[in-house]
Amino acid sequence: MELRGCIPDVVTYSTIINGYCHAGKLQMVLRLIDEMQTKGLTPHPYTYSSIIYLLCKTGKVSEAEKILREMLKQGILPDNVVYTALIDGFWLEPDEVTYTALIDGYCKAGEMKEAFALHNQMVKMGLIPNVVTYTALADGLCKCGEVDTAVGK
Repeated sequence: MELRGCIPDVVTYSTIINGYCHAGKLQMVLRLIDEMQTKGLTPHPYTYSSIIYLLCKTGKVSEAEKILREMLKQGILPDNVVYTALIDGFWLEPDEVTYTALIDGYCKAGEMKEAFALHNQMVKMGLIPNVVTYTALADGLCKCGEVDTAVGK
């Protein structure tokens, strides 16, 4: 790429890293991260999410935790993908708090379809949504202009 005068940016690196993560090529991912940082480029949340997902998927949970700490040190907050990968990696059984946190994240992002899909999954698992869960859903609906739905009309 660079030989042809096209200098890769953060998005380019992140896309390639994501591809290698899905292919399970950890060593290549680590090499690209080093190369990226050598060029003064800082990975963004999408990059970190891909790496944490790969590490958790391959059972390298302690390495995933180190990446999470690096992410936080740089002031980058994890997203739902990162949290889900960590939950899966640590083989945690999601509970009401886990589901509510994810539902709240989707609501804040305006992704109400996904929020309600998680709510339905939560109920199917026998978990009981609480007042915090319903407050997040109502708040999300209101922010999306669905006030009548939020109040049950």
